[in-house]
Amino acid sequence: MTSRKPTSPEEPLRFEDALARLESIVEELEGKELTLEETLARYEEGTRLVRECSRKLEEAEQRIRTLSAEGGGKAPAPGEASEADGDEEGAEDEEAEAGDSGLPF
Repeated sequence: MTSRKPTSPEEPLRFEDALARLESIVEELEGKELTLEETLARYEEGTRLVRECSRKLEEAEQRIRTLSAEGGGKAPAPGEASEADGDEEGAEDEEAEAGDSGLPF
């Protein structure tokens, strides 16, 4: 899979590219001897990418709710399981796993 790089500084990264860059930043912060300035620069870039990824996820969630509503179905509220998700015990396990993203931000 090839990653698409932005063609200009104004063009935002795709979600997948931003997430891959975040993973790279975490590896750099954990494994390399960085100067204070380099560490701060990575941290600033990481926080910007986290905000961008969160925004993109919120937009996608809103699109799903809108499409579900247009289709006549009631879209579940964020964090609410739909009837099609199955039993309640499985939903609790998924919520526990979803809380640990592994990112230090």
